[in-house]
Parts: sequence; C-alpha cells; structure tokens
Amino acid sequence: MKFFLLLILMPKAAFSSAGAGHLSDLLYPSINFFLFFGFMFWKLRKPVAEMFSSNAKRVKELYDFAELKNREADIKLKMYADKLSNFNAEEGKIREQSKQEAKDFLRMQEEEKTDHINRSKNDSESRVESERKSLIRGLEMELVSDVINKTKGKIGSDDQLKSKITNRLISEI
Repeated sequence: MKFFLLLILMPKAAFSSAGAGHLSDLLYPSINFFLFFGFMFWKLRKPVAEMFSSNAKRVKELYDFAELKNREADIKLKMYADKLSNFNAEEGKIREQSKQEAKDFLRMQEEEKTDHINRSKNDSESRVESERKSLIRGLEMELVSDVINKTKGKIGSDDQLKSKITNRLISEI
C-alpha cells in the first residue's frame, strides 16, 4: 500500500531511474484496460452468474443429500448401538436356547432309540412266534398225513377191518 502511495505522490522519482516517461503515459493503457475489462464484465456477467447459481443449486442439493445420508447414518448408528448394548443378553439367550435344543435332541434321540429297540424286539418276537406256529402246523400236517397213510395202509391190508369200517360209515349215514 505504501508503495502505491509512493508511486502516486512521486511519479518522477519512481520513473526517472528507469528512464521512462511520465505517469500520464499510462492514461491510454489504463483506459484500454478498463474498457476491455468492462466489456468482458458486461459479456460474462450472465454466464458467470448462471454458473454460480447452478453451482449454488448443486451445492445445496449435495448438502441436502448429505444431510439425508447423515440422518440415515444416525438412525443406523442408533440401531447398531442398541444391538450392541443388547448383544450380551442376546448371546446368553442364544446359548441357553442352544443348550435346551441340545438337551431336547438328546432326549428325542434316546426316546427314538428305545422305541426302535422295542419295535425290533416286538418284531423279532412276532417272527419267532410266527415261525414256531408255522413249524407246529407243518409238524401237525405231517403227523396227520403219516397217521392217514398208516391208517390207509392198515385198512387196505386187512379185509375184515374194511368191512367193519364200511358198515359203521353206512350206519352213520
């Protein structure tokens, strides 16, 4: 700032060492400068204003979007903080649940095993009984068959016995 004042107050001293002319020599370039930048200002005012307003609009939209995301993040943070605070309680509850499920599983497995053993036992007893009955029937049929064959053979060989049996059968009819 002092330098500027020095240039204005002592123009000859400032330019005399450089061998330049007077301060009035800068009048036309300064007019050109102001005309050029005035024209540029006049021409570029609307595009620059539009650019700034569109940038402001984009910044506002971005800011609103950031606020929305910030609110969503706060909600999620609260939700996760609640979950974290309840984590130990949830962990204990899950552990107790898994222990109970394990006990129930072992109990059900034991019940199924005893039920399977009982069914197998009943099945084997039924098979043994069925085979025993089948063998007894087979023996009875064989015995009856042997008795009939021996009786046929005895009756067939003795004529007196044949006549006696024939008379008895006729009398019963």
